[in-house]
Amino acid sequence: MRRSILLSMMIALTAAASCNTHEEIDPLFLGNETVSLEIKGTVLFRFDDNSGQLGHNTGTHTFTAGNDDMTEYLWIRCSDEPLTEGQTVTADMKWCAGSATQSRRSQSLKVVKTDDQGHIWLWSGKDNVRAIVRRLD
Repeated sequence: MRRSILLSMMIALTAAASCNTHEEIDPLFLGNETVSLEIKGTVLFRFDDNSGQLGHNTGTHTFTAGNDDMTEYLWIRCSDEPLTEGQTVTADMKWCAGSATQSRRSQSLKVVKTDDQGHIWLWSGKDNVRAIVRRLD
């Protein structure tokens, strides 16, 4: 009897440990419209409408945002144009906040929301990545 209880507890713990705790999308992320990049809970870039510019190239599926002197910027190039909720794209990303330029290649991102103003919410639960970009066409 004791052995079966112990075995049941081990199976339950293994199942709980294998669950992806980031599968639920934060409603605060979905309610935000600011072009931004967040990885593992840290905001790495947030666009300021008053001191920056946005760019979008449909031919290369590239989204850019940066402040006027480009000391802070975000650059995301997707494998395809992210248009449809549920669509998955692979993205190369580069960002700079201050003096440190960082990048991430071949990041799988899912389109979890779009709106009429061109905002696109991209998300990876596995890697805890959240990005908001904006189409300008």
